[in-house]
Amino acid sequence: MSVGRNIEFYTLAPVPAGEPLCISYLDPREDRVERRTHLQNGYGFTCQCSRCQGNAPLPELCPKHLGYIVGGAGGSPWCTACSRK
Repeated sequence: MSVGRNIEFYTLAPVPAGEPLCISYLDPREDRVERRTHLQNGYGFTCQCSRCQGNAPLPELCPKHLGYIVGGAGGSPWCTACSRK
């Protein structure tokens, strides 16, 4: 999420130091074949994320847009894109 000239990343689980952070180039709701085709044709790479390798389930998304719903301080869920609770 852009905040002024900075970009903030929020994760769905703890991330160990040195672990790379990744972004989605496309709509994560597309099925595996559509995602991989779009990434190969549009960006020139074969995605190796857990969803593309094994079609892991899609995390909960904000009903307003594609922000991920995460647990906040005290466990209150909120959207990573609009901060909607």
